[in-house]
Amino acid sequence: MPWVGLPLACETVDTVLAECTLSVVDRADQALAEFLRVLKPGGKLVVSDLYLRQAEGAPALRRLPLTGCLAGAQSQQELAGRLEAHGFQILLWEDHSAALRQLAAQLIMAGCSVEQFWCQASCADTQPDAEELKRAISAAKPGYFLLVAQC
Repeated sequence: MPWVGLPLACETVDTVLAECTLSVVDRADQALAEFLRVLKPGGKLVVSDLYLRQAEGAPALRRLPLTGCLAGAQSQQELAGRLEAHGFQILLWEDHSAALRQLAAQLIMAGCSVEQFWCQASCADTQPDAEELKRAISAAKPGYFLLVAQC
């Protein structure tokens, strides 16, 4: 599918909100370039998404047949580097992983396993081995963040 940019003129937007976007978009660098293009000078990019709190766990996740936000989650360092490479300055980074843990706990109390939780959001047609998924999640320690960046 060809890339289609945002249907907005250059430098016309004060703020772009990307909620669980960068981890699922196929062309994150093109998306960031579009965000930068439409933002007014000094405009803000607000991002909330999943991230990997342990970057060394990423290879284990990448080997699994995952789709969705878990498949594209990156470490804080990777995300910061990508944003800075596109001309953004990070003003705020907040870890909101407690909210993710609370959601997981509520689902478990409702009868859903952690593996089912992650698979509902991220598994491809082929289900990964439950133990392998559990080890990969444990190694990567997925979290949830909020950041504000300025161009």
